[in-house]
Amino acid sequence: MRLATFNIQHGLGPDGRVDNNRLADAVAALDADVVGLQEVDLRQARSGGVDQARLCAEAMGAVDHRFRPALAGPFRYPGVRRRARSTERPEAPGYGIALLSRFPVRAGTPSSCHPRRRGSGAGSSSAPTSRAWRSRLRSRRPQGC
Repeated sequence: MRLATFNIQHGLGPDGRVDNNRLADAVAALDADVVGLQEVDLRQARSGGVDQARLCAEAMGAVDHRFRPALAGPFRYPGVRRRARSTERPEAPGYGIALLSRFPVRAGTPSSCHPRRRGSGAGSSSAPTSRAWRSRLRSRRPQGC
């Protein structure tokens, strides 16, 4: 099994442009079975309003994916975005982490610790059950965690 992690920076390239096709190609080129993504946009104007987790999952041939927002609301309006809640509507714009897998994901749970979310998932195949965790680490512990 090949695992990878990738901070996609909402698809922002070295040329200063967001290009979702380039992003999808980069994820596919990893040729990984399980990919953890950070800084993923969901329905944000700055990245063309797409579901970047789904886009990347389709590009790598994943059969399952999970997205968990750390922030909710459109980035176009700074006063509107806020910490995501566990009760967010699935169609609400967000920004967070994703787990993509070529194997079915049986369970996935986000952590309630913010501002950086941690996610985990358990997958299965003909092989024994595997576990994957995705986390974004920082040098200082956020207040309230």
